[in-house]
Amino acid sequence: MIVLLFSLVGSREILITLKEVNIPNITLLGITVLVIMLLDSTRTYILSRSVEEKLPFKVCLENTVMGFYFSAVTPFAAGGQPFQIYHLVKNSVELGKASMVVAVKFISSFTSAVLLGILAFIFLFDEIKRIRLIGPILLTGVFATLVFYALFLTFLLNRRWIESVFSLKIVTIPISFILRKPVDVVKNSVKEKTENYMDALKTMWKSSKKTFLVIFILSFTMIFLIQVTGFLSLVSVLKDSRLNFFEIIGLQSAMNMIVYFLPTPGASGGIEGSFYIIYSGIVGKSRSAVSLFIWRMATYYSAIIVGGILILKKMKK
Repeated sequence: MIVLLFSLVGSREILITLKEVNIPNITLLGITVLVIMLLDSTRTYILSRSVEEKLPFKVCLENTVMGFYFSAVTPFAAGGQPFQIYHLVKNSVELGKASMVVAVKFISSFTSAVLLGILAFIFLFDEIKRIRLIGPILLTGVFATLVFYALFLTFLLNRRWIESVFSLKIVTIPISFILRKPVDVVKNSVKEKTENYMDALKTMWKSSKKTFLVIFILSFTMIFLIQVTGFLSLVSVLKDSRLNFFEIIGLQSAMNMIVYFLPTPGASGGIEGSFYIIYSGIVGKSRSAVSLFIWRMATYYSAIIVGGILILKKMKK
C-alpha cells in the first residue's frame, strides 16, 4: 500500500520531502514507541505480581515484544493476546491467571481507546464527517466499536458465556485434536480454567482496587502515546508545524477505531489508506505519504522485525 501511494504521488516529490525530514522528531518518535513497549511490560509485571506470580521484568518485556509481533501478522490484529497467554503459561503461570492478566490489559486498553474515540466523536464530528471518501466510515467505525466493546466486555466478565463459547464443538474438537485428548476432557478443562480465571479476577478486584487504577492509568497513557506517534510522524515532515495537537490525536483515535474490523494482518492496507486520505488534505500528498511511511516503520514494521528476531532466537535455544 505504501509503495502504491509513493508511485501515485511521484518519486521526485517524495525525495524532496525525505530530504526535509526532521531527525529529532523521528528520534522522539522512536523513544515514544519504546516507552509504549515498556508501559505494556510494566502492566504485565504488576498484574503478574498481583496474582503472586513473580515474573522477571525481562520475561514481561519479551511477552510484549512477541505479542506486538503476533498482533502485526495476524488478521484483525487478533493474535497478540492469545500468544501472550501462551507465553505466560510457558513461563509457569497458571492458565487462569495468565488469561486474567491478558484480559485485564485488553479491557483497560480497549476502554482507553473507546474513551478517546468517544471524545473524537463528540468534538470532531463535523471535521470527521467532511473527510472525503472515508468520513462516514470512520464515524460508523466509532459507533460499531462501541457496540462491540459492550458485547466483548460482557463476554469477558460472564462465566456462563465463556463456558458456552469454549464448549462449542467448533472450538473443542480442534483443541481435542491438537492436544490429543478426548473432547469430554477438554470440556472439563475449559470449565476448570474458566473458574480459575474468574476467581483470579475476583480475588484481584477485592484485594487491590488500586492495582486496577494503576493499570488503567498506564493503559490510558499507552493508548494516548500510540495516537501521539501519528502526530510525531506528521511533524517530522513539516518545517513549520502548525498542526493542532489535539485535533490530530482525535483523528488518530477515530481512525484506530476501525482497526478491529479490518481482516488484514495488523490492519495493513486499510489503515494506511485512511491515514493518507485524512492527512493529505492537511499536510499535502507527498508529506502525508512520507509521514505514513515513517509512522508504519516505527509502529508496525519495527514490531515485526524486532519480534521476529526475538522469536527466532527463542526457537534456536
